[in-house]
Amino acid sequence: MISLQMNNNPEAAVIVAGDFNHIVKLKAVFPKFHRYINFPTTRDNNTLDQVYCNILQHTRMLQLHTWACRTDISVNLIPAYKPLTGRTRPTTRTVQVWTEEASSALQDCFECTDWEVFKEGTDLDGYMSLVLSYLKFCTDAVLPMKTIKVFPNQKPWLDSTVKPLLKACDAAYRSGDKLAMAYSIA
Repeated sequence: MISLQMNNNPEAAVIVAGDFNHIVKLKAVFPKFHRYINFPTTRDNNTLDQVYCNILQHTRMLQLHTWACRTDISVNLIPAYKPLTGRTRPTTRTVQVWTEEASSALQDCFECTDWEVFKEGTDLDGYMSLVLSYLKFCTDAVLPMKTIKVFPNQKPWLDSTVKPLLKACDAAYRSGDKLAMAYSIA
């Protein structure tokens, strides 16, 4: 189960906690895991439970005082790991925007084109290369450019058409309106 989680999410911090004292030493099975509890947690100088993590310096440990009626020590583990979104800055990209006006201007451009000019004196590969170059020239000339921010955790399919749908579905779910939720999903 631990190996599956680590393979599916290689950037994630995997924390394993439990009683590993008598069963198995987790460090022998997973050598990349680091043990965080390295002091006795009971008055009998025993360590009851262990906490392991696959990222070194993942947590800052705070040893709390013992409770008056209990014999064991409480340990507070404070996360110090920064996720990928905190470690990587967003990048900016320039993209072409397909608007209705740009689509009609591009269609006008293609209607005015004499396509027979591309066929003269070329084989199929040359013809294809010329037509594709011309299509790129037309789209670059007609389509407006827009600069956008791309975040490290942003999925490529999550664009300006999907975001409003997700927000509408989330708002409908939070309000409890099942009809609006069904409408926003469909």
